[in-house]
Amino acid sequence: MTRLIPDWEIRITNFGLGYILMCLVVAIAATNTGNNGLYLVLAGMLAAMVVSGFLSRRNVRGVRCEIETVGEVVATRPAWLKVKLEKLPADASTRFASQEASYEPSVAAM
Repeated sequence: MTRLIPDWEIRITNFGLGYILMCLVVAIAATNTGNNGLYLVLAGMLAAMVVSGFLSRRNVRGVRCEIETVGEVVATRPAWLKVKLEKLPADASTRFASQEASYEPSVAAM
């Protein structure tokens, strides 16, 4: 069965929290004043947040990360980690877009 909600873990940064609070302030100001300009600013801010989330997910799609320990790991002591990033094969739509066409020129006989 296909899940409607993916397994993404979303963490909000301090900047993101400030941005959400700014959106809330603009939403309250737009509601209180009834100013259409503030509604447009709010719509732009929310659209930028959605586009940012979409593009950030798209950037890391198809990347696999493996983390291995090097040696023994003991509490309260620094440890070395080996990180391996691997780009997975593209899906069919991306493969189709990235294929190159090759052809040999033909000489027409006159």
